Amino acid sequence: MKILPEDPKQRHRLRRFFMAVGAAAMVLLLLCLMVAGALIDGQILRNTIAASVLLVLVFFALLRSGVNLRARDPSLTMPMILASTLVMLSVPDNMRGRVMGILSMAIGIQTLGSLVMGILAEALGPGPALLAMAVAGTISTFIWVSIFKEMRKV
Repeated sequence: MKILPEDPKQRHRLRRFFMAVGAAAMVLLLLCLMVAGALIDGQILRNTIAASVLLVLVFFALLRSGVNLRARDPSLTMPMILASTLVMLSVPDNMRGRVMGILSMAIGIQTLGSLVMGILAEALGPGPALLAMAVAGTISTFIWVSIFKEMRKV
């Protein structure tokens, strides 16, 4: 079974969905760093991971099965926004600002990363570009942890 459907519009919707899943994974990684640095409680991370995985599975099933085509907006934009809002509401009030800051930072970084990824993909091809970005992300994480030594206390 193919992951992407034959219909070009559905294929495009699923590609955008996978980009959003990548952004969500980046946010979860940043939340892991916040837990490692004792900036937020581990329970927040566990709740956010559980809700995110559940929502990814639900929206993937809706998009892949074609059920979304029955909706007025087949991209399911409003339900996805509502789902993100519900995930944010699961964060305690005193931590919501920190988590929202990480989310905003991840959105900004994603834009920059997409630009770099596009340039690398055009020059090297998609596979090597993805590998280069993964290596760069790993190296930058190690640099970040070495600069902020308190994050080593995991």
